[in-house]
Amino acid sequence: MGMHIARFGRAAGAAALAVTILSTSSFAAAPPTIPTTDAGTIAGIGATFPAPLYNEWSSQFKADYPSAIVSFTYAANGSGAGVTAVKNSAADYGASDAALSDADMTATSGIRGGVTNIPMTVGGVVLAYRLAGVKTISTGKVVTLKLTASIISAIYAGKITWWDNATIKSVNLGVKIPHTRITPVRRSDSSGTTFVFQAFLKTVATWNCILGVAGPQKTFNTSPQACLGGKSIPGVGAPRNSGVAAKVAAVNGAIGYMEYAYGVTAGLKMARVKNKAGIYLTPTTSSFSAAAAAAAPTVPTDLRAAPIILKPGVTSWPITAFSYLLSYKDLSFMGSTEKAQMYVAYLYWSLTTGQSFSRPMGYAPLPTAIKTKALAVLHTLQYNGSAVWP
Repeated sequence: MGMHIARFGRAAGAAALAVTILSTSSFAAAPPTIPTTDAGTIAGIGATFPAPLYNEWSSQFKADYPSAIVSFTYAANGSGAGVTAVKNSAADYGASDAALSDADMTATSGIRGGVTNIPMTVGGVVLAYRLAGVKTISTGKVVTLKLTASIISAIYAGKITWWDNATIKSVNLGVKIPHTRITPVRRSDSSGTTFVFQAFLKTVATWNCILGVAGPQKTFNTSPQACLGGKSIPGVGAPRNSGVAAKVAAVNGAIGYMEYAYGVTAGLKMARVKNKAGIYLTPTTSSFSAAAAAAAPTVPTDLRAAPIILKPGVTSWPITAFSYLLSYKDLSFMGSTEKAQMYVAYLYWSLTTGQSFSRPMGYAPLPTAIKTKALAVLHTLQYNGSAVWP
């Protein structure tokens, strides 16, 4: 499902009873310890957006600390599944690209001490497409198309249906664009990636009308829309980021929104999208970092940030988001101190050493200010009334 990067081969030492995580960070004077007794399995359910990175993290954590006896499973079934999992106590943690809503925070307040939202990484939503024959008129060189929020909105609302539409051509001067019908691809499951993408669409009047006061949703309403003159939203659905990428790769004329890493893995062209500064930007992990840095000062104390849409900065990618791990505050349900310690140690490692894997995997490390706040959350997690990591 995901991208793979070379192991860095860091060695880890083991003590007789416990392994202390080695830290090059100043976030804590005494990092968590890793028990060497069997901690069992730590199971997560949720977003496909960060799944390649989560899978790499669990593998690298075990490679770094071979004396840590633990198994990891992560079911990448979508952000909606992650939220449902924490509501139903169906996993050790959930994951979502949209922080829990006020309603979901209330619904989970009495479950295992309540749920806290921990940002783990930063990713960008890209518009990947497959369209043969796009090249410069003068030289015949293959080029990448430029798109704006209004064009993307019109495509997903069914108002632009052909690639050689005059509006698309107007922002791609000197480019030959074939007369090919556009096939918009959207997520068919409940998705945080959809939530982030709809936050971007909502900046355009048509989609502001469609979504209304409820704002972005994790799913697309495919019933007839009054804002579209009684027509339904066009296109085809596919489950998970990987499914959208596969559908786009299979259909000439298709365009789909997905997390950047999936577009890279599928070898898809990714449109240059106009950002708030008016720059048609190519998506990169550095552009995700720029957007996250611009958003960091406005992140609330509970870390439940809105999608990072059209933030200032010439290098800021216009469709960016934090991806969250949804953790219970009371870990007593895990059944042993060892499992709770392993879980907290793993989260600590992911937020510190693990951030170095972000860029090679197609994500951006957390801004320092956000990482510091996320680490502080780990100190609040408890087992039988005591902090797991005091």
